Amino acid sequence: MSLKGKAAAIGIGELKPLKEPGDLTALGLMAKVAAEAIADAGLEKKDIDGFLVGVPFSDPGMIYPAAAAEVLGLNVRMLNQVDIGGASPAGMIWRAAAAIDAGMCNAVLCIVADLNKTGDQRMPVISIQREFEAPYGNIGANCGYAMIAHRHMHEYGTTPQQMAKVAVDQRANALKNPLATFNDKPLTIDDVLNSKMIVDPLHLYEIVSPVSGGAAIIVASPEVAKRGKNPPIWLLGAGEYANHSSITYAPSITESPIKPAAEAAFKMAGLQPKDMDRKDSLEIANILLRLGWKRGPKVKGQQLWLRTKAATATDWGPPQLPQPCGNTWAPCGGCGSTAAASMPSAKRRLRQRMSVCRAPGSI
Repeated sequence: MSLKGKAAAIGIGELKPLKEPGDLTALGLMAKVAAEAIADAGLEKKDIDGFLVGVPFSDPGMIYPAAAAEVLGLNVRMLNQVDIGGASPAGMIWRAAAAIDAGMCNAVLCIVADLNKTGDQRMPVISIQREFEAPYGNIGANCGYAMIAHRHMHEYGTTPQQMAKVAVDQRANALKNPLATFNDKPLTIDDVLNSKMIVDPLHLYEIVSPVSGGAAIIVASPEVAKRGKNPPIWLLGAGEYANHSSITYAPSITESPIKPAAEAAFKMAGLQPKDMDRKDSLEIANILLRLGWKRGPKVKGQQLWLRTKAATATDWGPPQLPQPCGNTWAPCGGCGSTAAASMPSAKRRLRQRMSVCRAPGSI
């Protein structure tokens, strides 16, 4: 089955990330960003008949999609939650397209929003990681990415300066995003390496910065897309792959699941890595992504050296999207709330390009 051209993103909503959310609630953020996305699409709330949502850490609960839809005043024929970590926002896009292609709905609101705090409620879960790993210090994403970075340095000779350069480029891109949290000044490699060590070998400017916020996208059928007020951005390809949840059980910590997922997306789209001119990922994942795309044996770290004079794009791959928060991804908790902002960022950049060259857009 191919979803190429079966649905398009026609509306976006994006909130500026907040360090201190005050009295805001996750549902309040969802309501605000949903209204923004629906208005941007040129639709009304009654036009939304599909709903995909990430469960926020600050307000988890059972049957969450139905509860959130009820609060937002939606009457939908398809609803679900998507919980695949930071990949949730991208995963929502193709799931929405698949539901549309199946005839279940015509316009899907894809939304993630959360607060930078943990809620009082706890969903009943059985967590292997909580029982067997957290007591020994393996908590959260930073530890896993630090392990990946250490192993990558050992296997390929990658240097701290090379990894810091990725963070520098991400900050340079964020300077172009008015909604970025850290968009006041550029970073240098020395700034990154002199920042506080959080989990060796990752410094403060190389890891996520917790914030509150949210983003939303309206994915619509071709018929609905034709009457939207903005040029539609068509889905060309999608792919997913998972072989572990915890880094402890990864078959290899330097072989990223991004590679088979990307291969599936390229195959569906009929494109190749060399055709890409925008990408987005965490710092060390950026390096794994580039290495995974290369054919043949992986190159040594020295061959990845990134010239510091490159101010706005990495020398070894497609320019990254303007980062939502300016210090790598800085997710808002939940299922990657600010990772969701990379989707509106991509759509916004395509709109800008289309306004110049009048070419068909795609994601």
